[in-house]
Amino acid sequence: MPGWDGSRRQRGVLGGDYWAIATYLAVPALAILLLATALPPDAPSSFPEARIEDLREVIRDRTLALQEWPRLLAELCRDPRLLAVGLGPSCSEGTLTLPDDEFYDSDLRALRPEGKRRLRVAIPVLLDTLRGSDAIWDELDVIEVRGHADPRALRDPYATNLQASQERATAVLLFLTSDSQLPDHDRLDLQRLAVSSGASHSRPPADCRIRSSECDNRAKRVEIRLRLDDDALRARVGEFHDDLMQGLVP
Repeated sequence: MPGWDGSRRQRGVLGGDYWAIATYLAVPALAILLLATALPPDAPSSFPEARIEDLREVIRDRTLALQEWPRLLAELCRDPRLLAVGLGPSCSEGTLTLPDDEFYDSDLRALRPEGKRRLRVAIPVLLDTLRGSDAIWDELDVIEVRGHADPRALRDPYATNLQASQERATAVLLFLTSDSQLPDHDRLDLQRLAVSSGASHSRPPADCRIRSSECDNRAKRVEIRLRLDDDALRARVGEFHDDLMQGLVP
């Protein structure tokens, strides 16, 4: 059978490779150090100390989140309540996966009663655990509900599967934000944080580098993924670069 491109790495909780995030933290920190050592102690400088302190604070917040995430992830992926309903998130990335054959009607793409029951148990546990860590909760930007399809559509596979994957994700998100049996604060937080998306068949399971019927079956799924906010860090790094150049260039 045709192969899938296995070279694409799955994204982690921060929306990217951990080394890339570490670089975002290290580069401005190194620049601060170089600036401090390059200028004599008594040399006048137009570089604003407030900007350095602002960047230090942002780096400190992101570092705390990076340090806290492995501990929180280990707690979640071993939580007996999540394991009891078969919805423990992955220990490597924290992604919670809803298999299509357990949760959906193939025509209506609606959640089955058993899927609803499991989500009513799992989602409060997930959100309560996240809220229990200020370092993570304060930096949490998006809870992405992402739908996936398998590549077996006969006509216009990408477009057909894009619609199907979006409908699956939307069905899950609408349930999570409207179900009266979920706690009010959970539904409100999801209305604030959650987004839905469809990936068609472009993101097969990470361990499916070569297509097979078993992989095709597992490809139809919805993933609930967590993303921290790195926009503030990107903006501060850019501002820091501009101020650094102004402080060093006569």
